[in-house]
Order: sequence, then structure tokens, then C-alpha cells
Amino acid sequence: MKEERKKKLKGWGLALLNVVIAVGIIIGVIALVKVLSYETALKKLKEGKYREAYESLKKMDGYRDSEQWLEEAKIGILRNATVGSTVFLGSYWSSDERDSEEREDIEWKVLEVKDGKAMLISEKLLDYSYFLKTVSRVNIKEEGVLYTWENSYLRSYLNGYFFDQAFSEKEKTRILETTVKPDRKALTVWFRDVWTGEEAPTENETIDRVYVLSYAELLKYFPTEDSRECSLSLYVMKMHPFNGDIITRAMYTSDKITQECYSWWLRDTYDTENGDHYTCFVDYKGRVDHDGYSHHAIRPVIWISIE
Repeated sequence: MKEERKKKLKGWGLALLNVVIAVGIIIGVIALVKVLSYETALKKLKEGKYREAYESLKKMDGYRDSEQWLEEAKIGILRNATVGSTVFLGSYWSSDERDSEEREDIEWKVLEVKDGKAMLISEKLLDYSYFLKTVSRVNIKEEGVLYTWENSYLRSYLNGYFFDQAFSEKEKTRILETTVKPDRKALTVWFRDVWTGEEAPTENETIDRVYVLSYAELLKYFPTEDSRECSLSLYVMKMHPFNGDIITRAMYTSDKITQECYSWWLRDTYDTENGDHYTCFVDYKGRVDHDGYSHHAIRPVIWISIE
């Protein structure tokens, strides 16, 4: 009996030793792969292959000083921006709670490049909001509020909360103040084609760091309906108060985003003969429509320095 026990104990010991060795080998291989991946990423960065380096460094999960080199890769991508390419700047929520630590890099599409500056629009719909916080027609009249981009809640939200939450202090220095001008010519044509009797309120130019496209800019940068379709970020898919009258209901799980498209705000406003106020937006199929008091998603626009 004693001999049998000794044999069993010896067998268990050898088995345990083999497990320990196997685990050690696996850990060693994983560590080696990480080291090699890290070195490869730095090599790509040195060679000016910034996007490849970015993709590799994103998978490092903070390994060694990968976060520092990740920022270098982002800057390299920015400095090599061309129309139609995408760049990374800032980060925004990816969980269903604001102020959480779960964030994702914001990817931007480059619309224009000139004089060391680039015009960017987010690749996804990053948030959602009412255009004007005051939703009562009576309150608008009583308070004497002009239903315009200048006085909108959306404008204050983008240049306040969104700007502060999406960008670090260093990133904010890249974002330029932009003179946002009303463009009534294209919009007047749209009025006549769609409705009769509307008048656009007098609008002033504004100085903004973050804004949304006008109808005229939409025609310039997104001439076709297909090109205007835009999917939602994971945060919006989790947080948006979807309801029965929404044209498309996004289906999602907690860790997977679908490619559902949704409506997003433009900044043009107008009034009707009976005193109603409307804002233009792009619907989920890329068509331009109008709305007064609902919420739509936000596709921010910024001008940045790429030097």
C-alpha cells in the first residue's frame, strides 16, 4: 500500500511539475510575443508607417511606454492628413455611463486640408441632443429667443460639455476657432422645393471650436445620400432614448456595435407662416429633412492645426 501511495504521489508530482512547466512556457511565449510586437510597432513608427504603428500600439494595453508612442503615432497620422483619410483626436464615452473610464478614440474623416489646417467630421455619431433646450413654442416667443444656431442648446453643448470631455488640454490647443457663417442661398432653394411660406430668421456669424454642418456644406462634402449615412458610436447606441417613432431602431449588445444608421443635426433653422420653428437634419437614409423639438444624433465638426 505504501509503495502504491508513493507511486501515486510521485505521479501527481510529475504531473504538477509538467503543468507548471507548460504554464511557464506559455507565459514566456506570450511575453516574447508582446516584446516582439512592441519592437515591431516602434520600428513601424520610426519608418513613418504611423497608421500601422497606431493599430499595433493600441493592442499593447499600456505595455511599457506604449501609450507615449501611441500619441506619437496619432500625431504622425494628423501631420500626414489628406482629404478622405481618417485621423484620431480625443476620446469619448464607450460605456452606458458618462464620466466612466471606458472611452474610445474619436476617429475623424478629413474634409479639407489647407495652410497647415484640416477640417474634420466625426466618422460616427458621437452623442445626441435637442437643438434647442426650450421645447415649448410659447416659451420661445415669451422669452424672445431666436430659433437659430447662435442661440441653440446644441451649440453651447458642443462648445462646452463635449469640448471639455472629448479633448485633453494639449489636444484643445490644436482645435482652432472657426467663423461659422450662415448660408441662406442653398437653403432658400431647399425651402422652395420642400415647403412654401417659410422664412429663415436673421442669423449672425458665430465663433466656435465645435459645430455641425450647414445644408450648403452638406451638399459640398456629402453630395450623395449614400455618402451621408452614418453609424452610431457604441455610447449613443447604449444611451439614446430610442422609442416607437424613431425611423430606425438600433439593435445592439453591450459589447458589439451594429452598423445601424441614424439621423444627425445640421445647423440651419427656419420659421413657418404659423410660427413654428424647424431645424434641418440628415435622416437615416441620408435625406435632408426638418424637425422642431425632437432629439437627433450629433456629428461634430472641427478645424485643427496639423503642423
